[in-house]
Amino acid sequence: MLDRSRGDRAGLHAGRGGERRAGRGARARQLYVHVDLDVLDASEGRANGYVGGSGITLSGLLEAIQAAGARCPIVAGAITAYDPAYDLDGRVRAAAIEVALALAAGAR
Repeated sequence: MLDRSRGDRAGLHAGRGGERRAGRGARARQLYVHVDLDVLDASEGRANGYVGGSGITLSGLLEAIQAAGARCPIVAGAITAYDPAYDLDGRVRAAAIEVALALAAGAR
C-alpha cells in the first residue's frame, strides 16, 4: 500500500563500522517516524517476545531521529512493539520516553 502512495520512505541504514544513519528522503517536506522498540539491541532491554538480539543502540536510534528531524520537520510518529511483561527492569519503557522526546524535539 505504501508503494502506491505519494509518500517516500527512508529507513535506517548501517554504515561503515556498524554505525547507523537515517536514509535520505530527497523530496520529503514532512516526516512520519515509526519506531518499533524491538529494533533496539538486546543489551538495551527486552521490548517484547520477538527481540532477536543484535539491533541498534538507544543512542544510535536517538541520533538517527535527531538527524532526520534536522533535515525535515517530524510531524507525526509512532512508538510500537512494546510489551511491559518482557521489560522487567523498565529500561525499554525509559527508552520509549527518550524516543518520544526526540520525536517531539524534531517537530518544528
